[in-house]
Amino acid sequence: MDKRKTVIYAFVLLLSVLLVLLQVTILRGPIPYATALLADGVLGVYKDKACTQKTTSISWGVLEPNQTKTVTVYVKNEGATPTYLYITTSSWNPTNATTILKFSWKSDTARIDASETTKVTLTLYLSPGKTKISNFSFNVVVESAQSVPWDANQDGRVNILDVILVQNAQGSTPGTPDWDARADTNSDGRVSILDLILVTQHLEEE
Repeated sequence: MDKRKTVIYAFVLLLSVLLVLLQVTILRGPIPYATALLADGVLGVYKDKACTQKTTSISWGVLEPNQTKTVTVYVKNEGATPTYLYITTSSWNPTNATTILKFSWKSDTARIDASETTKVTLTLYLSPGKTKISNFSFNVVVESAQSVPWDANQDGRVNILDVILVQNAQGSTPGTPDWDARADTNSDGRVSILDLILVTQHLEEE
């Protein structure tokens, strides 16, 4: 009887180890990605330059650790007046997915006139090392705006003047002598290298 119990316990232990190893292998391996694409109604998002195929999702395929994937879409101003393009993300699930996944975007122009289209490159990067998320979701939100935060001096174009403005306010927070709310381009309550990065990512847009 004791021998039979020992065999059963050994079998259960071996099975548990195999399941753990299988889970680790899955979590460390490549991951397929697809995200929802949300537009605000003024801007339409399309797969093609002619704007005949609207899209509401992005398929990233499979990313290996330390790999970057890019997807190109075309954003059309379907309103009656000029607008600025602003893209953010929302509803990350789980929330800690942002620690290993980095999303960024770049457009040919920030300002889109009525009925005009701009090409937008969306980028997703998976950090190297352990991948502890086997599945997740997040939204890419495409919005129209009267201005964009990386045009720090609000002159209608992103250039070296915006870089200088942000650089001059580096390290400042509300109430400090160098504080300039325009330089806090990511609205986190302080001016840091992150604000400079945001501006430089959009240099020469107008």
